[in-house]
Amino acid sequence: MSSAGNHQQISSQHGRKRDKIINLFRPAQPKGAAKTQVKTSARKVRSDIFSDNAAKPAAFIEVPKLGTRINSTPQLALCSSLLLKSQGAQDQRGQDHAHRDWIEAIETDIAEQDHIRWLGTRMVEEFSKDAVKDSAVVTEVVPLGPVLDREHYRKLLNCFISEFEKAKMLDVHLLQGLIQLVQSASDGYLVADDLVTILSILR
Repeated sequence: MSSAGNHQQISSQHGRKRDKIINLFRPAQPKGAAKTQVKTSARKVRSDIFSDNAAKPAAFIEVPKLGTRINSTPQLALCSSLLLKSQGAQDQRGQDHAHRDWIEAIETDIAEQDHIRWLGTRMVEEFSKDAVKDSAVVTEVVPLGPVLDREHYRKLLNCFISEFEKAKMLDVHLLQGLIQLVQSASDGYLVADDLVTILSILR
């Protein structure tokens, strides 16, 4: 395929992604609409965004024994996710046996809880300071998006946006990272101004 054809194809895909991101931030329904319907719609829109770029199902990740070293970002993301579940009122009967045991053990280990939270926030801090944000670095930090608190999620999101603004050419890896962060945002983590900022980059 010619370079002109490639450029046209990339531009077309770029436009479709921009249109989908617009849908995420569409105004809420009129006041008479049911709140539950709005929430359901918002979740569906987020799950549909960039479905062609959605991450493939993750391979099995073994939960580490408490007090042992966490070996990878996916493992840290898993531990952080289980830690969040341990603090909620969720029914754990459907959990993997090893995950249930880990949750029960972590509930009484405050120091380990703090250490896991610190690791996640430290990775965000290091990512924001790192001058080189290549595909490997992006791949490492993005899985933490769903388990970060709002402050550090927004710091990570704004860091991606800032890198896009500085880029002279479209960086596909940063774009995919931004897509995944938007997809994984918890309720209330995205604000209306995010739409304006992201659209100004994608145009």
